[in-house]
Amino acid sequence: MQHQGDLMINADLIIKQLQCAVCINEFNNPFLTKCGHCFCYNCIEEVINRYHKCPLCNLDLNKTDIFKNNQINQIKCTFIFYIEIIDEQKKQQLNNKVNNVFGDQTTNSFLPDYKMISDMFKNAIQQMYNIYESKYIDAIDEFKARQQELKIDYTQKLETAKEDQVKEQITNNYKEALRQIENSFKQLKDYYAECVYKTLEQFKCEQIDILIQIVLPQQNTQFPWPFKVNNRISSIAEVILQYFDKKNDPIQNFDPSRLKIIFCKPQDLYKISQLVQKQDIDIISQQYQIYPMNSEIFLASLGQVKQGSIIVVISNINLKSSQPKECITYKFNKDKLVDYFSCQQCKIHWVCQTCKDFCHQGHQLSIYRQQVKPDWACCYCVSKGFCKALNKNNQ
Repeated sequence: MQHQGDLMINADLIIKQLQCAVCINEFNNPFLTKCGHCFCYNCIEEVINRYHKCPLCNLDLNKTDIFKNNQINQIKCTFIFYIEIIDEQKKQQLNNKVNNVFGDQTTNSFLPDYKMISDMFKNAIQQMYNIYESKYIDAIDEFKARQQELKIDYTQKLETAKEDQVKEQITNNYKEALRQIENSFKQLKDYYAECVYKTLEQFKCEQIDILIQIVLPQQNTQFPWPFKVNNRISSIAEVILQYFDKKNDPIQNFDPSRLKIIFCKPQDLYKISQLVQKQDIDIISQQYQIYPMNSEIFLASLGQVKQGSIIVVISNINLKSSQPKECITYKFNKDKLVDYFSCQQCKIHWVCQTCKDFCHQGHQLSIYRQQVKPDWACCYCVSKGFCKALNKNNQ
């Protein structure tokens, strides 16, 4: 702690490091995993029994991979002792610092303990989020109203215009006016985001390193996401897009407005994943708050973003790899050179490339003909009734 004015924020950061990512409470009998993460013994034992993985990095774990962490206990005791021995003069200095930042909320009183400092900090952050959230929503409403006004005015003028040249000018004016209000809205949106970031920056919140797990049960996918203080719910859509793009398996016809998210605890992940896969949305909504992924709400304003938080995506997205496979007979191109294969298990020749990879996956195959130009839509996988891909018989 470099100087007294930073005590409040630095203390909060230290407290976060002394919290278990599973139960989000102070460590109780802390144990260290071989991957370097610390949890309460009961918490990590339950996670290992259920999932056999580290809740933060997904490394495979068993009970022989965890070790008692005496150092955390010592740090915890030392820190608590330090907080408790702050004398009244330092408390007064700290009280004055808080008043300067948040306003005089503690007139004629000392701050009795760290919890009050922490609570005031969190409340101030929450209030700040709510203010800019409200302004942002108002801006969206105003933007939509202005768009509607322009559209009505444009339609009326277009109906009364008779000459094509006049109509073209009206259309150009409409497009330019629309572009201007879109630019104005973007500037306003960026301004509010900057206000949020600068406000958080003065509390040194950028130092808080929070790693969130994003889970897509229907795609059997889970990956970590380093959360930033100015992230909105809509940020998750771009994160998911980028993730699958990097996997060379891009999402087809992506529409964030049709996706939803929920926050869940690690111990509830299996249950939630099962419900999502079964699409039991009604049951989920009874137990958890569901948020639309195209929402512009700040994630941090929800009060559920913590170290080790899990965001489950209720999705019905289509990946490139999940698109229906097409046999050569489905859309036959007589000018295309193709390879044919033989399948020993099915005892057939003239199997096209798609059927080789899809219908006969895991079979013993060998090349039968290379770079031939068939005269007709030939694939014996179809004619022999083995084909599971799209083909000429199931169009």
